[in-house]
Amino acid sequence: MSKSRKTCSLDQMQQLMLVVVLVMTSVVHSVSGQNLTAVLLGFTEYSQFNSLLSSTGVAQQLAAFRTYSVMLPSNDVLTPWLAANSKFTTGEIANVLRYHVLMNYFTVDELRGLNGGENVTTLYQDTGNAYGQDGMLTITDGTGGEVFIGPVGVTPTVQILTNITQFPYNLTMFKISGVLVPLGLVALPPAPTPAPVPAKAPVPVKAPANAAPTLSTPATKATAPSPNAATALLVHQYSYILLLSSLMLFSASFLLNL
Repeated sequence: MSKSRKTCSLDQMQQLMLVVVLVMTSVVHSVSGQNLTAVLLGFTEYSQFNSLLSSTGVAQQLAAFRTYSVMLPSNDVLTPWLAANSKFTTGEIANVLRYHVLMNYFTVDELRGLNGGENVTTLYQDTGNAYGQDGMLTITDGTGGEVFIGPVGVTPTVQILTNITQFPYNLTMFKISGVLVPLGLVALPPAPTPAPVPAKAPVPVKAPANAAPTLSTPATKATAPSPNAATALLVHQYSYILLLSSLMLFSASFLLNL
């Protein structure tokens, strides 16, 4: 009877350990897509990019992916670019953000190893919204050891400056010197202007009426949403792991005493 109980306890312990391992793995994996915005809260230099991820819905789209690399322009790069491209729609801005997400986990050495030999797929290409290879990026090495990234078919001019942080092998983030823009978005034709309405023949009157002056209202610049307060994401995750470990030890001790 005691041998049967011991065998049962060992089996139950194995099942419990398997459950804990699976839960802990899911906690580690959660650092990727669905929590990218939470990770970026710890890097205020990129708060503008983070705000756009949420406001355009790209952050929610990223929750479906577990492995990717993100190229991040800082606020002092992205803010003037947005001001200079204020005619871009929300959908176009979303595609620009998607163009900064590489659908693979890359280390610095792996990026250097590409050196124009292989095009890299982005989230913009993956969504099917891009024309041809418009959602692909190419990476080349500079003469002084620099690494540049840009659209396929042209010489890359945006430099990959540094590896900000990484969560092997789910998420890695790089700082870049400029904003990556698909060539198709740059070449978009301007919206057609309505055809002018032909003027009617003037009707002779005794005293011609003065035309009422028209007022043009300048467009107001949208203010970026203020970034949320930084969260202790990693502390919360490790606390959760410690709690699960304590639960496992308590359960194992209980089963062994049966």
